[in-house]
Amino acid sequence: MSSLNLPILHDLHDPQIIADPYPTYARMRREHPVWLNPASASFTVSRYADVERVFKGSEFSNSRVDELFSRVPPESRSAAEAMRPLLEPRLLFTEGERHARIKRLLAQAFSPAHLSAYECLIEARIAFLLDRLPTGQPVDFVGQVSNQLPGMVILSLLGLPLEEQDEMKDWTDNIYAWMGHFTGSIVQRTQQALDAMQGLRCRLREHIEDVRKTPRNDMLSAMVHARDAGLLLDEDELVANVIGLVNAGQETTACLLANGLLRLMQYPAQMARLRGDPELLDPAIEEMLRFDAPAQFVARRVVEPVTLQGLTLDAGSMVALGLASANRDESVFEHADVFDIGRTPNKHLAFGAGRHFCVGSGLARLEARALFRALLKNFSSIQPAWDSSAGLRWRPTLSFRCPLELPVVIQSGLPAASP
Repeated sequence: MSSLNLPILHDLHDPQIIADPYPTYARMRREHPVWLNPASASFTVSRYADVERVFKGSEFSNSRVDELFSRVPPESRSAAEAMRPLLEPRLLFTEGERHARIKRLLAQAFSPAHLSAYECLIEARIAFLLDRLPTGQPVDFVGQVSNQLPGMVILSLLGLPLEEQDEMKDWTDNIYAWMGHFTGSIVQRTQQALDAMQGLRCRLREHIEDVRKTPRNDMLSAMVHARDAGLLLDEDELVANVIGLVNAGQETTACLLANGLLRLMQYPAQMARLRGDPELLDPAIEEMLRFDAPAQFVARRVVEPVTLQGLTLDAGSMVALGLASANRDESVFEHADVFDIGRTPNKHLAFGAGRHFCVGSGLARLEARALFRALLKNFSSIQPAWDSSAGLRWRPTLSFRCPLELPVVIQSGLPAASP
């Protein structure tokens, strides 16, 4: 089906929708559960059952690097091809035996035993960040904490210098901006992604060479020196997947932390409930993931013709899975638009499902658990400090949903006793 001359049923780049997409998602579920978006030339899927069906169906693949390059104008495509060797071997875009082999290796680094060992490191990074926050005056939680912690953690686990964090964050942001459907010039975003990929490639190869000469007790060394021949990565696979870890290790978790604190401030009864019952911390994090899926949309490619909601999707078609919409599906979640930290069951799709379920989900949960535990322990009050009439500014895309800034005022000490 051609997307030419089709109406845009829901303009997902509209700043008003980006500021609050959930009413639009509800309309999509009711009126257009599967629709062809001419802006992205992809079928947008919004209901839980259909999103889960795509995640688990053999008719769909995440091997879609060709689609990324097809967006680039012919005059820039030849130069853009330099990124292909570091995209095709990335776990995100692999399928079959290669996907299983790479995922087995990365899964070892995120096993429960390893995650337990990472906890002290994460708590130390959190203490460092929170100790620097001023009390009694506005501070940007996004800039000072939620955008900082995930990068610090993943670089520390990989054994990479923390002084490289800002540069790596800029590089990974530019790669994500190219991979997603952002506004602005694709030619400019392609050049920025090329520069970012080249910078990451050179920097990481230096670190990989150091680790080859002198093995260390960190994640990068484990990947470089994998002894099981079935798991050993070649050079492109190694660099591509370290870039993938630096990418994914920051964006999803940063959004989870910022959105989670935002919702606790907007729902003070839930904040008080969590303070009163720390056992609710784990379900609270699951509710944060459900209520505001950090990655609002992910893509898949159709490899065999399939019918969804009466529409036939031909092989080669692209599908945009609305994770955030699926997580508010009223047929699955009772009172879906209510933020309830005690919600159970809570089988949200924020980390996907099936063979591409996020391998680093355990680390994201661990960081969130440690941060919110520390926030509630160390600060008696956390209050919003932005202009309520103007509202918050959001990232200009629904690929990842997160406020650009989150001004708060914190007070240290124990919470006041109830009268």
